[in-house]
Amino acid sequence: MNTDLPYWIAFSRIPGIGRARYVLMEGGFRSLADAWRASAAELRACGMDERSVEAIVAARPGISPDAEMERLARSDVTALTWHDAAYPARLK
Repeated sequence: MNTDLPYWIAFSRIPGIGRARYVLMEGGFRSLADAWRASAAELRACGMDERSVEAIVAARPGISPDAEMERLARSDVTALTWHDAAYPARLK
């Protein structure tokens, strides 16, 4: 399993966090797990705008990456990121 997948899913639950923000986080942190644990200042330093930083900081306490993965597993859902070979090329 992609060790960052729970964090991809968790970030996807935050309104306004999409492809451009994922690219910033991937470029600014060693992993999305690190981005998930980052302070507001660290998120800003990777290029995040203030609205996105505020949304992440406000939403994180209510989102558990592990619980999100369990929810997907219970629903028999397979999540993919654009790094997965099975991700549709036309969506990249």
